[in-house]
Amino acid sequence: MRDTLFSSSIVVFISFILVAEPVYAGPYDKPALSDEEIDTRLDDLTQSLHFQQINAQYWEYGWGSFDAGTMIYSAVQVSQDHDRKNRNTDIVQASESLIGLATVVLRPLPAFDADSVCTDPTSLRQSVWLQCLALKEALLERSAQRANEPYELLPHLGNLGFNLLAGLIVWRVADARHALTTAIPGEIIGEMQLWTMPKQPMADFDQYEVQFGPLPLQTEGPVIPATGLTFTYKF
Repeated sequence: MRDTLFSSSIVVFISFILVAEPVYAGPYDKPALSDEEIDTRLDDLTQSLHFQQINAQYWEYGWGSFDAGTMIYSAVQVSQDHDRKNRNTDIVQASESLIGLATVVLRPLPAFDADSVCTDPTSLRQSVWLQCLALKEALLERSAQRANEPYELLPHLGNLGFNLLAGLIVWRVADARHALTTAIPGEIIGEMQLWTMPKQPMADFDQYEVQFGPLPLQTEGPVIPATGLTFTYKF
């Protein structure tokens, strides 16, 4: 039991390292735009981000519910299993589900609360319109970058490493059979979570750049997100 709890704590610690991510944003440097151009851009961004928020919430609540359900199921199994190997395996699997739930909660999709960014730009002073435009454009870009994660190598390596570690822990506290039934389903579920991530933000970002031109470069600086917990840093 002591080995199981210690091993599970290692998995939890590593997960918080994986959750941390750098976020940059900064002053807006856009060429002079007319009020009509700004209004057109804001309308387009508001509509795109609103639909992104709906899809992001479906994804967040869906996977959050799945992780919470599997965590509760494994926790109940711990109290009912009298076999040491089964009980130790259930503890590790419950820890995996807890980590999955924490990742969904602490690292939400950027568009999860998109409607809270400049809720009604037309009611603001004209001097604030550019700042509002910058915030929405930055959110559109971050959302597209996050949607591209399934096509990057690092998230898949992270998923593989996490599930291999869980399997090794179960192998240590149980046996090889229990290790395989932990690592393989965990790897499949992790890949499903990556590939079911909404892809629309990439198309929205490309369409916006085609219609209005490339986004301006931004100066590095930490920004606190509207939702979730993010560890910021800069070089």
